[in-house]
Amino acid sequence: MNNIGVYGLGVMGQSLARNIMSKGFTVSIYNIETEVTEKLAKTYPSLDGYMSLEDFVNSLEQPRKIILMVTAGRVVDSVINSLKPLLEQGDILIDCGNSFYEDTERRMQELEELGLRFIGSGVSGGEKGALYGPSIMPSGDYAAYREIEEIFTAMAAKNEDGSSCCTYIGRKGSGHFVKMVHNGIEYADMQLIAECYGIGKRLFPNDRTAVQKLFSQLNKDNLKSYLLDITQDILDKKEDGEWLLDKVLDVAKQKGTGKWTARVSLEYGVPVPSLLEAVEARFLSAMKEERIAAQQCCNSEEVPCKGDVSLTASLYKAMLLAKTSIYAQGFALISSVNKECSYGIDMKQLSVIWQNGCIIKSEFLKEIYQAYEKNPDVSNLLVSPVFIKHIQECRTALQEVIHYAMEQRLYVPVLCSALNYINGYTSAELETNLIQAQRDCFGAHTYERVDQEGVFHSDWLK
Repeated sequence: MNNIGVYGLGVMGQSLARNIMSKGFTVSIYNIETEVTEKLAKTYPSLDGYMSLEDFVNSLEQPRKIILMVTAGRVVDSVINSLKPLLEQGDILIDCGNSFYEDTERRMQELEELGLRFIGSGVSGGEKGALYGPSIMPSGDYAAYREIEEIFTAMAAKNEDGSSCCTYIGRKGSGHFVKMVHNGIEYADMQLIAECYGIGKRLFPNDRTAVQKLFSQLNKDNLKSYLLDITQDILDKKEDGEWLLDKVLDVAKQKGTGKWTARVSLEYGVPVPSLLEAVEARFLSAMKEERIAAQQCCNSEEVPCKGDVSLTASLYKAMLLAKTSIYAQGFALISSVNKECSYGIDMKQLSVIWQNGCIIKSEFLKEIYQAYEKNPDVSNLLVSPVFIKHIQECRTALQEVIHYAMEQRLYVPVLCSALNYINGYTSAELETNLIQAQRDCFGAHTYERVDQEGVFHSDWLK
C-alpha cells in the first residue's frame, strides 16, 4: 500500500509526485486522461500509475491521503464528488491548488459531515519549486495535518538553518487565505520591478548593458530575491541575436488570485493600495489597442529620455521602501482577517516559510521575521523599529524617483501608492474631516468632533 496519492498530473501535479517520490515515500498517481498517467509512470517506474479511480484509491494505506492538484473552482468540487463514494471515514483529501479560501472552508464543512477530513494547502514555487521544494501552507484539521506532516515537511524547501518551508498555518481555510495574500504581494512585487525597469530604460536609453548592470546592483542585500534573479535572466536572454524581452507584448495576464485579494481587502476594510494597483495595472495593460489610440489622439508622445546616473543610487532605496510598504500592506491584511476569523496564524512563521521555495522568496523576509520576533503583536510593520529606519533613510529617495518618473510620463502606480500608503498611515491628521463634513452636508450623516464627545449634525449651507 502506498503512502500518498496525487490526483491531477498537470505540470504542478507531476512535479509534486516526483518530489515526494524522491524523498523516499511511495506514491500512487491518477489523471482523468489516462495517457498522461501511463506516460509519467513509464518515465518514472517508482510512481504507481492507475487507470481506474477505484484502483487508485484502494492502493493507498489507511487513512488514505490524496493530494488534489486540479484547476480551482468547480473542478475541485467535481473531483471530490467522484472520490466520496470510494473513501472511508478518516480519509484525508488535500487541495494543493489555488482555491479561494472560502470555497475551502465550505468543502471542509461538507466533508466533515461525512466523516472525511479536508486540508486546504497553498503551494508556491511554480514548476521548479514543486519539484525541488516549494513553500507549503496547509490548514484545517490539525490531527489530519499531523498525518501528512512528515511527507509535507520533507518535500518542502529548506532554509539556510535547515528549517522547513512548511508549517501548519491555522484553522479552517487559512492556508489558502495566506497563499492568496502571498499572490497579492507577488503581483505588487512584480509591478514594482516592472516600474523600475521602465525607469532604468529611461535612465539608459538604448543601453541594455547599463540596465542589466543596474538590476545587478539592485539585486543585493535586503532586495536579493527570486523575482530579481529571474529578471536578470530575462534581461540577458537573446533570440536570433536580439533581446527577447523586446519582442514580448506588453499585456500581463492573470489567473484571479490578485483580484481575490482586492475583494477581501474591501470586504474587511483593510487598505492595500499597492496590491490593488498591481491588479489594475494588468487590467490597463490588456487595453493595448485603446492605449495606442489614446496616445495618438492625445498627442501623448514620449518625452525625450533624461539620463541621470545619480538617480541609480536612489533607486535602490526607493525600491526598498516601496517593498517595505507592499509587505506592510499584505501582512496587515493577513493580521486583520486572522483576528476577525480566529485562524490562529503565526505571523512570524509566514516570514520563515516564505524565505525559500516560493515566488516572493527574498532576503527581505528575514527583516520581517526580526520585526515579529521583537514584537509578535506589532499592529503594522511600518511601526516596527526594523522598518522605521527604512522610512527615515529612504523616503526622500522614493520621492526623487517618483518625481523623475512623473517628468518622464511613466506609469508607476505601485511606486506612487507605496509612498502614499506610508504618508497616510504615518499621518496623525488627514483631510478626511472635509469628506465627513460633506457627507453631513448633503446626507445628514452626522460627524464626530475633536473638541466634544458625541455625534453632531450641522446646517452647512448658506
